Amino acid sequence: MRYSSGFGWDPITKKFTASDEVWENYFESYPKQRHLRTDTIADYEDLHVAIGNATATGRNSIGLGDESDARIYGVEENRHVTIDDYVFDESQEAYIQSQHDQSNYVPSYENYNSCPTTMETNKEIPTQNKGPKKRTRVEYEDNSSSFETMTRADVQAKISLPMDSITEIAADIRGMLKLMEKRERDRENKEVENKNNIWNVIKEIPNLDNHTRYKVPSFIHKFGMKDAFLKMSHEERWEWIKYNVE
Repeated sequence: MRYSSGFGWDPITKKFTASDEVWENYFESYPKQRHLRTDTIADYEDLHVAIGNATATGRNSIGLGDESDARIYGVEENRHVTIDDYVFDESQEAYIQSQHDQSNYVPSYENYNSCPTTMETNKEIPTQNKGPKKRTRVEYEDNSSSFETMTRADVQAKISLPMDSITEIAADIRGMLKLMEKRERDRENKEVENKNNIWNVIKEIPNLDNHTRYKVPSFIHKFGMKDAFLKMSHEERWEWIKYNVE
């Protein structure tokens, strides 16, 4: 359908391509969609999957980098949390952050000494000012539970935003293709109609004056020659007219 409609695709610029005539015909029916001629469609592969006639290539998939066992301080400024970092917890009925990276964490000697044993709970522990203490990953995650826990609705809302955009563009393209198909059918029907129109055929015959042209239709209907006349070549039609009319 794409090729019969007159539209093409430039994989380098990621834009739709078509002749000026095709664009103008489309804009006559969709004047508010002139941006499709200049906009870059970065998600064209996703559109192929949405519309059909293509399969996903995985070119736009997102991968996770290598795990890092670096110690975490008060604020993890360089950590970027994405939807891929969350898993659905059946018991909580909510999405929570994956804990896979805690298996590589080894508490420091300082953390072991900072917690008293059960036998020493009643003893007074002297405080020492050792400066800012590094916090473990568990402590950090306990203090940021509000950021880590997401409900199903939150995740679906984040996913639905790009999908809505893809759906809207896909609907525009479907409308464009339907319009171009209709114009193509109308053009073909018009060509067939012109070929079966006796007067249009007579006007195409060279070296005939208007007086002779006006007589030809009545002679054709008189002898029942419409079908045979339409099957003749230009030279045969001219000879038939000379023989019967003039």
